[in-house]
Order: sequence, then C-alpha cells, then structure tokens
Amino acid sequence: MPAIIISEKDIILRSDNSEITTSDLEQIKNENPVAEYFEEPQFNLKVLSLLSFESSSDKYKRIPLREFYSTHDEDENFFAFRAKALFEWRKNTKFCSACGTKLKPHPVQTAFVCPDCGKKIQVFGESHIQEIATRYGIENTAQIPIEP
Repeated sequence: MPAIIISEKDIILRSDNSEITTSDLEQIKNENPVAEYFEEPQFNLKVLSLLSFESSSDKYKRIPLREFYSTHDEDENFFAFRAKALFEWRKNTKFCSACGTKLKPHPVQTAFVCPDCGKKIQVFGESHIQEIATRYGIENTAQIPIEP
C-alpha cells in the first residue's frame, strides 16, 4: 500500500528514497501536528497530511511537489498528486449541499455520503457520460458501480 506524507506544497520522503513504511507514518504522526490522516480504498493509498513538518532525524527529507514530479516516475507522481488533490477535496467538502448534514466517507469509493439524505458526493462530481453519448449519437453506454 503506497503511503504519502504531504505538508503544504511539499512531500516528505525517506532520505534514502526507500518507501515510507507504517512505522514511518506513526513516527511522523507522533512528532508533527497532523491536519488529517485517511486511507483511500480505491487505490489502496494511505495519506498523512501535516500542518507543519519538523524532524529531529536525518531519516526524512522534505521536497517541493514540483521537484518530486520531475525526479520520480509516473506511478509515484500519480499517487503523490492524487494524495494532495484528495486532501484538498476532503478539506473543502465537509457538509451535504442538499441538507447541510456533516458528511461521512464512503466505505469503498472515493466519495462522501450524507447519513441523513443519502446523497453521494464524488471527488470528480457526477457522471455526465449519458449526456455526452447522446450528444454524439452513441446509443450503448454502461456504468459499473463499485459497491461491496
């Protein structure tokens, strides 16, 4: 399971460039103020977002996401930028737009669900595939729900 640690516009890595482990997450959580910790089930991703980062050890380094992007491969970039985007989305999406109730994370999808009215708020919004298909004369479309 990939683990990503972000602090503002930076990513926290091990100095030796090896993968962040669960014990690294715990150590950094205990030493720094945490904005949020969450796991994304769709991509099996762990995300720790810090309010600030200070390490008493040379075991970790902090680099800007832009630098990370230019020095790491496509898969690593995908997870790093997904972690940052999901954190920002989660930070800005707290209440149901239909009834105002505090939202709960969906157990499987990258989405929030309103416990009162059942509305689902997805990270990339609702699908418009049927409208697009109609516009271009495509008759057969399908959507596959990812439910347990």
